[in-house]
Amino acid sequence: MQLLAALWQYRDLIYKLASKDIKVRYKHPLLGFLWALLVPTAMIGVFWFIFSVLLESPVQKIPFAVYIATAMFPWMFFQLAVGNSVTCVVDSGSLIKKVYFPRELIPFSVIGANLINFVLSMALLVLFLGFFGIEWSWRLVILPLVILVHLVLTAGLALLVSALQVEFRDVKYIVEIGLVLWFYLVPVFYPISLMEQYSSVVLSLYCLNPMVGIVFLYRWALLPGYGGFLPEAVSVFALTFYTVVTSFLMLAVGLMVFQKRQRNFADWI
Repeated sequence: MQLLAALWQYRDLIYKLASKDIKVRYKHPLLGFLWALLVPTAMIGVFWFIFSVLLESPVQKIPFAVYIATAMFPWMFFQLAVGNSVTCVVDSGSLIKKVYFPRELIPFSVIGANLINFVLSMALLVLFLGFFGIEWSWRLVILPLVILVHLVLTAGLALLVSALQVEFRDVKYIVEIGLVLWFYLVPVFYPISLMEQYSSVVLSLYCLNPMVGIVFLYRWALLPGYGGFLPEAVSVFALTFYTVVTSFLMLAVGLMVFQKRQRNFADWI
């Protein structure tokens, strides 16, 4: 509750910091905000070409480009928000030393800047689903809740890595490598059921990855009838419950570490 109160009290500061981040990032590129769409779209095109043209698509009932897009946009938000948050506290050293404000607002502003692009991307994706013959369903009403859970997980990890980076400057490189490896452990271009062919143990370990549940929930909300690619051994309720609990635990851990270490930020920076 204290966090929510602080976010509301300093909402103007968060808005200004997020606006500054967006302006700095897209001030000079000619295409500006379009890059936020072009990067994941380009990756979608690459995976579509590999699996639909060169190889056999791992999914049959859904257009493969749509299947990838429903996971790629959420993943890109997660990757950019966490990746950009790593050095945000260090980069704001001069501001931290001059004026007091809740330091948590710094990573939250970075997340907010990326969230704006993500929400716009998802809105366009929902609109374009009709071009692929996919009808909207009642499941769309849970999309804001899925985004909220996704946001909670992202915020927790962003708080954690940004706090650790202040003292341990190698964290940036660990996160960069970790995000690359993590991408291939998320069912972006293959179904979750693929893990079942190895063993039930591998499947269980795979589902411990909270981004697996996040991606599944996005597809469940956006694609009517989706659910056939979830193994029988994994229930929708169990995966959803675990994902929600893990996301809020990540936020709790991130806040705990950040608040414990922020008293030394000025000295370490």
